[in-house]
Amino acid sequence: MNLKLFVALVAVTSLAILGVSACATEPEVASVVEEPPVEAPGALASSSGEPTGSHTSAEWQVWAYSNAAPSFIGENATILDADSNVLREGTNGWTCLAANPRGMSDPENGWNDALEA
Repeated sequence: MNLKLFVALVAVTSLAILGVSACATEPEVASVVEEPPVEAPGALASSSGEPTGSHTSAEWQVWAYSNAAPSFIGENATILDADSNVLREGTNGWTCLAANPRGMSDPENGWNDALEA
């Protein structure tokens, strides 16, 4: 994998984890009915679906790592934390990780594209 592709992959993954989209979206339409704020633990923090609470919680990690992938992959993928502990068993053969298991030591010998990872 060339270095430019690797840097682009890292940048897109970082943006996805932070909830920033690199794609154009339709403008938000104001809701006609106001919903009361949700205060319960594990409630969604925003319209992005990001759970409230610590970024080290299993709930947040499952959300972040599965949302870094395209939805058709992330929705049913196995999710692993940084220590390779299974946070959620998947059913589609894909695995979402906290980071590149090969590390940053050899970016020239990475995957050819993001879906190969």
